[in-house]
Amino acid sequence: MCATLAVPADGTPGLALCGKDGQGGAVLHMSPDGSTRLYLLDKDQHLRALLGSTELTMPLTGSTEVRPESSLVLFDKDGKVIWSAP
Repeated sequence: MCATLAVPADGTPGLALCGKDGQGGAVLHMSPDGSTRLYLLDKDQHLRALLGSTELTMPLTGSTEVRPESSLVLFDKDGKVIWSAP
């Protein structure tokens, strides 16, 4: 089990929590622009859910989509988006 609070040189605070032997966990991160993101990781450290603003690359077109702060994106074990809102 672990809990880490960090404030790097750019002043953006973050909080990380992990389970037994460092498996899985959650990361709460604040960007320099003030937006926040919550990342949920599975036991293999794969991103499984993201709440908050992010940029996603669309595999079919290669274009980048900026998601709003209110968005929730769920990923499969390979990192592919399986659900998102809004």
